[in-house]
Amino acid sequence: MSLNNAAKGRRSVVITGLGAVSPFSPNGRTELFWKSLCCGRNAVKPITLLNTSSFPSHIGAQTTVKIPAPWGRAQTMAYLAAKEAIKDAGIDFNNTNKTVGLAVGTVLGDIEAGQKYWRNKNFSGCRKLPKNYPLGAIEFFLSQKLKIYGPAFTLSNSCASGADSIGLAYRLLQSEDADIFIAGGVDSLSEFAFSGFSSLRALTKDKVRPFDARRNGLALGEGAGFLVLEKLDRALSRKAKIYGEILGYGAFNEAYHLSRPHPQAKGLAQSISSAMKEAGIPASQIGYINAHGTGTRYNDKIETEAIKKALGQYAYRVPVSSTKSMLGHSLGASAAQEAIICLLAINTGIIPPTINYSYKDRACDLDYVANKARSKKINIALSLSAGFGGQNSAIILGKFKAGR
Repeated sequence: MSLNNAAKGRRSVVITGLGAVSPFSPNGRTELFWKSLCCGRNAVKPITLLNTSSFPSHIGAQTTVKIPAPWGRAQTMAYLAAKEAIKDAGIDFNNTNKTVGLAVGTVLGDIEAGQKYWRNKNFSGCRKLPKNYPLGAIEFFLSQKLKIYGPAFTLSNSCASGADSIGLAYRLLQSEDADIFIAGGVDSLSEFAFSGFSSLRALTKDKVRPFDARRNGLALGEGAGFLVLEKLDRALSRKAKIYGEILGYGAFNEAYHLSRPHPQAKGLAQSISSAMKEAGIPASQIGYINAHGTGTRYNDKIETEAIKKALGQYAYRVPVSSTKSMLGHSLGASAAQEAIICLLAINTGIIPPTINYSYKDRACDLDYVANKARSKKINIALSLSAGFGGQNSAIILGKFKAGR
């Protein structure tokens, strides 16, 4: 048990498996995912998956994942990422008597499959679902396909969904409701999401430029990210590979505006402060921040303010990067993938860059790891998420020290 969690009488929760489906890693394995991010590769390109001719923006970050019929796109990506995380953790559910939980964060579920199916089959007004109808609760789909038996949840807290699914799993493991949890997030590109963000004039037409003075919007992406969370004593008993430990989690809804963050960065700053308080660490121990960093003018400014408000003067010394500059914004999947990125940064000592950064903005005056990855020993990382409806979340992840 870590010193921080031991002081509070809480069980330590560690991460033993990772899986990420992205434009760089359609099979779910994190090696190519991580290598591509550290090289600063850009997955934001013209979209071929959707017809974007009626929209001002035509770019996004799509995967090349193959969809087996009658599965939906989000179902498939979630399955591949979760399956890889379980494999990476070395867990055989057929030979375990432990209770395994599942938490899935998603904004739109498998809406892309539903849109396509109902349009092609023309079942308008039909009261009976077709036999091979692909749409369904993703947590039920994963539970069936991966033989996961235990508490199962779907969270839809806008763009913080993936972070909150990890936070929920963390809390339930601490409270003895499960022995293992598979937690993460998924979303697919869809006309519905594209039209919604387009109507808000939030989409860029060329590049995603988080924190840059010329930033002009986000690009939608798609993918999935899942992590295997375990109680520390169980992970040690089976000699599991441990990527890191969850030290703190904070969530705060500022109830200010449906699509705009609070002008004083109230929600995100409070989430960071709550996570730091639970972790029992000062700001000076945070070695890296993976920002929400969408590339929209207002979000990046407010997120910068939130970091400065929570960390004080130390905010100017901690490296911050936005991997959405390369991956786009995959909604429910983003926060889960970014937690994975923080763990890989801790384990490799490499901070992935914020690409497309050229011009400083006076309102965004932190160290954004511009354009090139950076080597740095990291013991603790902070992952930030902010979403529509005022939802904000922060997860603090720490390096696991064997033999403590």
